Amino acid sequence: IPLRIIIFDCLIYWQHRVFHIFTPLWKLHKVHHSDTEMDFTTGFRFHPLEIIVSALYKMFFLFLLWPKPEIYILYEVILSSMAIYNHGNIKHIKSLDILLRKLIVTPAMHFPHHDSSNRLMNKNYGNFLSIWDKLFKTYSQEEVQKFGVNDVNEQDSLDMNYSLISPFKRKPKK
Repeated sequence: IPLRIIIFDCLIYWQHRVFHIFTPLWKLHKVHHSDTEMDFTTGFRFHPLEIIVSALYKMFFLFLLWPKPEIYILYEVILSSMAIYNHGNIKHIKSLDILLRKLIVTPAMHFPHHDSSNRLMNKNYGNFLSIWDKLFKTYSQEEVQKFGVNDVNEQDSLDMNYSLISPFKRKPKK
């Protein structure tokens, strides 16, 4: 694997963590997490503003690292393909999953990240290489109990208009 692909993958890991930590970015990223059924479409489910912020982040590092265009295009193909794969409803036999997890993020490894409990939602951020969660102590082997986020019901999670405006809604005061 070319070094710049490894570097970009680490940068995407940290981008993902920041989207969970910084409240305005979480409100955008929460659209992705509100899916109550994991399948390959979850890999495409992002708020348009999250896509723009992510593109600006990547462009900054593109200019900083200045990889050959084919290296960056290859990374984007890997990133997109892995997003579809590790959100897909694919079940590997346990021994194969354990073997694959040594190098890449499998669906079973990523699924806990989409658990509705905040504790698991802040685990398994990786997209392509599994090393980052292990290295930065965010790896969990726990299994998912329930997909989605607690404050978005299934009907709203399926409503595109709700998904587009939800990051800008104020929470009612208690």
